[in-house]
Amino acid sequence: MPPDPRDINSRGLPVGWYDVMKDGSNFSFGCLKYVFIAGFLFFSFVVLSTSHRSSDPVSQSTGEPASAVAPAPNEGFKEPPQQESRELSAGECYDNGESPLAVFLQSCTDSHDGEVVGIATYDARDYPTGGISDQQAERACGAYFSDSVRQRLSDESLMFNSSRPSPASWKNGDRSIVCMIERGFHEPPLPGRLP
Repeated sequence: MPPDPRDINSRGLPVGWYDVMKDGSNFSFGCLKYVFIAGFLFFSFVVLSTSHRSSDPVSQSTGEPASAVAPAPNEGFKEPPQQESRELSAGECYDNGESPLAVFLQSCTDSHDGEVVGIATYDARDYPTGGISDQQAERACGAYFSDSVRQRLSDESLMFNSSRPSPASWKNGDRSIVCMIERGFHEPPLPGRLP
């Protein structure tokens, strides 16, 4: 049976897809509603089909949840515990921690941020007003600096640092200054022991 001529527009297409309207416009929004409905159905299908997947997939080999089979990416890595720089001994190497007083003990054969070159004693009866200055600490630690360390300190490829007694530890008899040499700003880590 041939199509009813009233259902075909002047271009030979079914009415509603592309219609020449009487008011002179040449586009009908009938086509857009079908595109919109098709897009909505497709989007709904995608959302519904992915929402039924488990957030913990099952391993094909064991049947166990995948999280029980494979460890998390950093699960085997244990960060060494931080310790206070005052607890270091001469000859120990470290990486800087989250605060100026906290460090991570490190092997001196691996790359590291600094090395304890010695423990000096500050000989004074009373705790200095304002604490022990950087210059006083550096003078006390100077005996532990080799000539090559002194040279590198002057060209700033190395820096001097120290951990000094607090007023509270001073009252308990602490007079030690932990003498540390660290890599300079923007310098690579130290590759081994300092000469």
